Amino acid sequence: MSDPAQLSQSGMDLIKSFEGCVLFTYDDSITPPRPLMPGDACGGTPTIGYGHTGSDVVPGLTWTQSQADATLNTDLLPARQDVSDQTADLGLASNQFSALAIFAFNIGIGGFNSSHALQYLCAHDFADVPGAMMLWTKTTIDGQKVNSLGLERRRYAETQLFALPDGAPSPDFMAIAIAAYPKETTVP
Repeated sequence: MSDPAQLSQSGMDLIKSFEGCVLFTYDDSITPPRPLMPGDACGGTPTIGYGHTGSDVVPGLTWTQSQADATLNTDLLPARQDVSDQTADLGLASNQFSALAIFAFNIGIGGFNSSHALQYLCAHDFADVPGAMMLWTKTTIDGQKVNSLGLERRRYAETQLFALPDGAPSPDFMAIAIAAYPKETTVP
């Protein structure tokens, strides 16, 4: 297994803007985040840093920014490795790779591997990849699949990164996504 490519700086800017960073353990079902302390009830998942979860995340834990950044890189590794393995012969630009790794990180490796985006990539049909990425904007609420404004914005930003030439300055991905998707859409 080869060492997968790193995310471009634009890719890191994008994922950090969408994941957000919280340097204390919090219950992800409560907005805005507040510290989750030992003995507190947790209705969601204990989370820290850039959306990190797992048995190492316990109530009362705090991190430094360096710990959050290092853990994000570690958490991204499986998605980076999978995208690298799946696209090794395609000659992707750094921002294309980064957009796909962020997409795979968010929808899961299984989702990425079964996605039309990967099918289009493997067929060298790069023009249809962004549209295929935009199909992944639904979340489940009360057992029903519904469009998520947050996922619409995130997918749009990922498609903008996919199209961004390497070396171009990073735009404010959150601002362009909010401008493109200012409010919830009504798609069945």
